[in-house]
Amino acid sequence: MVEQAGIEPATFSMPRRRAPPAPLPHLSASIANRKGRVNAEFAFTCRRVTCRGNWPDAKLLKQGVRRRTANEAGKAASRASRVKGTSDMRARGFTLIELLVVIAIIAILASILFPVFSRAREKARQASCSSNVKQLMLAINMYVQDCDELLPTEDYDFGGGGNVVGTDGGWRGAIMPYVRNVQIFICPSHRPADPRFDGRYRDKGLNGSYAINDGHQDAGLPSPPENQALAAIEDASSVIFLTESNGPDDDFLTNLNTRGWVPADTWATRHNGGANYPFIDGHVKWLKPEVIDSATKDSLLSIELE
Repeated sequence: MVEQAGIEPATFSMPRRRAPPAPLPHLSASIANRKGRVNAEFAFTCRRVTCRGNWPDAKLLKQGVRRRTANEAGKAASRASRVKGTSDMRARGFTLIELLVVIAIIAILASILFPVFSRAREKARQASCSSNVKQLMLAINMYVQDCDELLPTEDYDFGGGGNVVGTDGGWRGAIMPYVRNVQIFICPSHRPADPRFDGRYRDKGLNGSYAINDGHQDAGLPSPPENQALAAIEDASSVIFLTESNGPDDDFLTNLNTRGWVPADTWATRHNGGANYPFIDGHVKWLKPEVIDSATKDSLLSIELE
């Protein structure tokens, strides 16, 4: 009917699908001539860029691939060097000189620290000893209140004249009812020889760590505090009643009336160059041996004030 009407028929054609552009010849040649990972990544990148229809500069593509590959190679080399260094150190060990240097350093530190530790340990024992004599003086003061304010003596005659071992007694047995613990008669820094004081009242001849002050026993002044009334003590805070001992309960101090006596026994320097001394008023002091019987000042062993 179109032809009969004298109208020329229209021609219709389907739109053609655009074919992807072919890769550039110089890029394809470059990909074909190179080997390894760089060429593979470069070819892959080119294919992706080709499909997208965007063509960057080939040199930039190559530089990016090389840079990324170089970074990965550097990281791998770094990991390998660390592993190798660790294995070398494990296999190498120590040399003799290094071991000797370490041993020398340890020996120097030990020589410095061991005396410090020893003094600290002795300081703790000194504190425990001070607690012992403090409790002993409290017991002595209770004994004084029950005995008409009369201080204990060194010898109690129970049938042997006061000095017979196993028969007579001393100050330790006299105050034992107020103590009830034989352990405080032993200093932590001292181990008395057997037989030790065990709490019996007939304790003459038994060993402990503390003794009564029986110095200056000769006739005349100065006078020791043992077996004295409290009223005879001019200053209770300046008179030592107990001292440390190497075993016996008495008879270790000088009997002479001349002052200036310095004890030479080891008990006088038992605690870091000194010893603990309880005074009649109950307080305790750590003193050096040359202080207790001064020749120029008041003697701490006598009841008189000089």
